[in-house]
Amino acid sequence: MEDRKNIVLTPQDPYLLSGKNGASELRVCKAGVKGCKNALVDVKALAERLIEELNNSGIEDNIISASEGPVKKHQFFVMAVAGCPNCCPQPQIKDFGLSGQAEPIKGETECIECMKCVEVCEEEGAVKIIDGAPVFDMELCVKCGKCAKACPTGSILIKKEGVRVMAGGMIGRHPQLAYTLSELSAKEEAFNIFQLCAGFFKTGKVKKKKMGAVINSLGIDRVLERVRVLTKVVK
Repeated sequence: MEDRKNIVLTPQDPYLLSGKNGASELRVCKAGVKGCKNALVDVKALAERLIEELNNSGIEDNIISASEGPVKKHQFFVMAVAGCPNCCPQPQIKDFGLSGQAEPIKGETECIECMKCVEVCEEEGAVKIIDGAPVFDMELCVKCGKCAKACPTGSILIKKEGVRVMAGGMIGRHPQLAYTLSELSAKEEAFNIFQLCAGFFKTGKVKKKKMGAVINSLGIDRVLERVRVLTKVVK
């Protein structure tokens, strides 16, 4: 049994969840506490399941055993779940993060060229009306789903909903943004990717025990290949 004197517990915060041993944090956005009109996924359910996956992963035990003294805040395994691409809880700088996504597609209903989709889109050029129909530039689109919500005729629909899976973000002496490991993933696929990352984390031979350092040591191409193989098998 762990010596709880060596564990720093997280403060009480409605937007913050902690693993069973208190060596991790998971931050949620407003959608996970009060609800949010921009949410594309059930943030609360995703967060609770992710904490369950964390508790079963052995990550906290690994952090505690590797610590030479009390586990400090910067040693925590930190995560975030965001309801939409606005990413309010900043999954881009966490060890592991999820954010809701919705991919738009042209519907069968005739477009009336009201331009509401263009007006609500915050990514200039991501959606245009060309020859009386919506056209999407998926290189610019962040998959927020606002255009489909604004369309009064149904000429824009949501093709697929899911989550963007990110890992390896960190701040401190050598900050970096998280790598995108998968997009528009179903929740079970996302949790399988988490367990893959947990395996990397526990076996990673790096001085700085952060997911980003582990991925960097392995090489992102190798990690992405393992993700591709995993998700192909799952599907």
